[in-house]
Amino acid sequence: MDFFCPRFQVPFGLLRPALTVAILGSALTFGGCVRRVVEITSEPSGATVWLNDREVGSTPCDVEILHYGVYDVRVTKVGYEPLSVGKRATAPAWDLPGPDLVAEILPFEVTSRTQWHLALVVEDMSVDSVIERAVVMRDQMVVVEQTTPVKSQNTMSEDLAAEVERAN
Repeated sequence: MDFFCPRFQVPFGLLRPALTVAILGSALTFGGCVRRVVEITSEPSGATVWLNDREVGSTPCDVEILHYGVYDVRVTKVGYEPLSVGKRATAPAWDLPGPDLVAEILPFEVTSRTQWHLALVVEDMSVDSVIERAVVMRDQMVVVEQTTPVKSQNTMSEDLAAEVERAN
């Protein structure tokens, strides 16, 4: 049984799909967004923070991320040992696939916050500690030199000539 809309004299059954499309369209057009923020603090504060090899500020700082997952975090401060760790940003239940559609079309902004606190250790400047760090660094450089193929001067010249030829 069709009801009539008294003002337009149109069967209500024909208006229902149009209203549904209009409501969904306005929700998608005027919907809010989801902000994913990582709050990074350190002890002591004022340390420089790199997230995936990109400097993002000094602690305390808020960093917006696009995706959840594991991030490489490096924190440095003069007088303290540098700290490199992997930290995970985990999605809240409402931002998992499925419910996130609702969060994306809400007419206001929704924020997901992840907190990471990093404790720095005072740098040991004793003679033995400095020598130990130097030995470790030297060993790392030896490994890099052994695994990196050395190009001869002739090979580099040939590579350069090939690039110039391609550019022409």
